[in-house]
Amino acid sequence: MMHVALRAVAAFGLVLLVALVASSCLLLSPLERRSPNETGATSGAGGAPGQLALQSSECPLVLGADASNPDAIVFGAYATLGTDSDEDSAVVLNYRLALEELNAAGGLPDPPGGTRQHPLVMVVCDNSPERLADTAFFNRSLEHLISQLHVPAVVAYLLPDQLKRAFETYGRPQRTFFLSPSGATQALDMEPDDNLLWHMLGQPSDLAPGYLALSRLLQTYVETRQTLTS
Repeated sequence: MMHVALRAVAAFGLVLLVALVASSCLLLSPLERRSPNETGATSGAGGAPGQLALQSSECPLVLGADASNPDAIVFGAYATLGTDSDEDSAVVLNYRLALEELNAAGGLPDPPGGTRQHPLVMVVCDNSPERLADTAFFNRSLEHLISQLHVPAVVAYLLPDQLKRAFETYGRPQRTFFLSPSGATQALDMEPDDNLLWHMLGQPSDLAPGYLALSRLLQTYVETRQTLTS
C-alpha cells in the first residue's frame, strides 16, 4: 500500500516537472555560474570553491542530481521546511521521487538537434507561514533563486497573494517561469504574465462542472448497486 502511495506522489511530482519543462525551452539552458566576487555570495554547502552556493538560510535544501555537472539544470521550489524531517514532508517527498525518476532516465534531453542530457537539480526554499509573513525573508528567498542563482523556473507553492507579488516583483521582470501546483484566483488569471505564470488547477468555478458531473455518476452508481443488492 505504501509503495502505491509513493508512486502516486511521484506521479504528481512528475506531472509538475513535465509541465515545467513543456512550458518553454527556458529550462534547456544550464545555470550560469558566477564567482562569489561577482555576486557577493560565498561558496559553501552545495557549491564548490569558485561557484555560487546553491543553499542559503532561506533555501536550505537541495535535491536531485550533482549540481557540479555543467549540463545540470537548476530550478527553484517552495515547500514547508524547518523541522528535523524536512525531507520526509509530503511536498518534499513529491519533489524527490519525481526528480529521481527523471534523473534515472538521464534528465532532460537537448532540444531537437542536440545530443546532451541535462540532469535536474532543485533548490527548495521555506514557505512556512511564519517565514513568509516576514517580507524580508520572502524577498531574500526570491533574490537567492532568481537574482543570484538565475534559475529559469520556480515551482511556486505559495499562497495567491504571495505568488502574485513574487511574480510581479521578480518573475516577470527577470523572465522566470512560475508554475503553481495549486488553483488560480481571478486576480492571478487576470495578471499579465507573458505566458510565464501557469497553474496546475484553474479557479474553483472552472472545476465546479466536473464535480457536478462526477456527483451524478456517483449517484447513478450508488442507485445501481442498491438495486442489485436489494
